[in-house]
Amino acid sequence: MQTEETNIIETPQNNLSPHDAAKYYNRTGGAICIHYAILYVVQIIAIIFICIAVAMTGSKKYMQIITDPSVMLYLTAASYVIANIAGTIIALAFNGKLKNSLKGMFMRSGFTPAFMALCVPAAMCIQAISIVLQNLFVLITGSSGMENMQMPELMPGNTLNNVVYVLYVGILGPVTEELLFRGAVMKGFNFAGQKFAVIFSALWFALFHGNIMQGIIAFLLGIFFGYLNIKAGSIMPSVILHITNNMTAILLEAVSSSMSDKTLDIFYTVYIIAAIILGGICLFRALSKLKNNPSKENSFFEPECCPDKDSKKKYGLRAAVKSPFLWIAFAIYMLLIISNIIISNINIEI
Repeated sequence: MQTEETNIIETPQNNLSPHDAAKYYNRTGGAICIHYAILYVVQIIAIIFICIAVAMTGSKKYMQIITDPSVMLYLTAASYVIANIAGTIIALAFNGKLKNSLKGMFMRSGFTPAFMALCVPAAMCIQAISIVLQNLFVLITGSSGMENMQMPELMPGNTLNNVVYVLYVGILGPVTEELLFRGAVMKGFNFAGQKFAVIFSALWFALFHGNIMQGIIAFLLGIFFGYLNIKAGSIMPSVILHITNNMTAILLEAVSSSMSDKTLDIFYTVYIIAAIILGGICLFRALSKLKNNPSKENSFFEPECCPDKDSKKKYGLRAAVKSPFLWIAFAIYMLLIISNIIISNINIEI
């Protein structure tokens, strides 16, 4: 007979109240706030050390060094990876036994490599659709909200920068983001059922990116990734697909970097059309298989209670809006998005 400490499969409770759900969401919101606090604390500490090092050399070019693309990449990579891991650990620790949660998160997926290969073009289809939606947004508003944002990118001739870029954007970023959003945050929203958890974790994942352009892709992919994980009984499918998605974007960036504007337009037009058509077929087949695949017995993806359809409202949005820490986290995200939009319309010269 398994003890409480070693038993990963636990029976959801039925005697929990909406107040219990609100407390659960509150702890998740608190973990998100702590995640962002850690993110900026790491960046501030790093900037302080850079300024001290620059001052010791007798130079006064603090801003030039801090805003250097390579330095910004290293700061971004280190701070986000550290904050994502810390946020995951804190959120899981707040809402349950950390050890059991980690075991449940990484239980072996029931999907075959062949099915995962089918999901790769399906994810690319979602990405292509998102790009179309983003372009429509630009046509309507005249702004992408990203014009003056310093985004990490490949730098020809800078080997160290490119290695860090690939490791962060292609591997470490996807892995730690999945741990945080499809792991800890999705678990934190599972009171009202798995659909609620998938949608709201995808929403927070979209807000996390800090701009509308990337947020559209993040939201749509987040829903697909979350649904896939629940059906697989493991976080590994979304980790694999997220890595594949980002590595594909890096490859496209590398291939298109030497193209002329006209050739680049043709290249991306062909890519988007092919991704939507071929990937759409794979997406339809993948969703059909998912529908017929029962969820794995894994308590990590099971709701904390078993509400019926009539009572899900009180465990879902109605309970979530009573969480002050969720509102604080939402305010932080919105301030970041609004500031990016404002900055994108102001010419800043340093």
